[in-house]
Amino acid sequence: MLKSVLKVTVKMLILFTLLQLTIVINYYFKATRAVAQVYTDVARVVAEDNCLDNTILYGGKTMYQRQVEKLNKITADTKYLVFESDAIQIPYTAKATAPQQNTQIPLKITGYFNAKLVIFGTHTIKVPIVEAHEVTGIKYYRDR
Repeated sequence: MLKSVLKVTVKMLILFTLLQLTIVINYYFKATRAVAQVYTDVARVVAEDNCLDNTILYGGKTMYQRQVEKLNKITADTKYLVFESDAIQIPYTAKATAPQQNTQIPLKITGYFNAKLVIFGTHTIKVPIVEAHEVTGIKYYRDR
């Protein structure tokens, strides 16, 4: 009797663990797609101006602030994807110092996938998701 109860308990524990891992993997793929989408949006802005400007206000906010607000909104809307304050890394944050047309501009965005697993206690995992590529600037500055 005890042996059959233990077998059923172990089977249930294995099924519960597999279910949790399946859910975690699903959310991980959602998080990677979200980071890729954010990267695409930021890369488009960087390509247009050859930088992510943090000096000129557009409607009360700079382009850099607008992109950071998008990341903060994603962090607030999801429980599994977090962007920290230094999530966007780019060397050019002002139009005055932006490079000329056809320059390769390194852009890196880092998000963190957070998940809690309940297997023999609660375990939190935090996995970085990084999108890092070079963006080609398309703007020609006449005054340089």
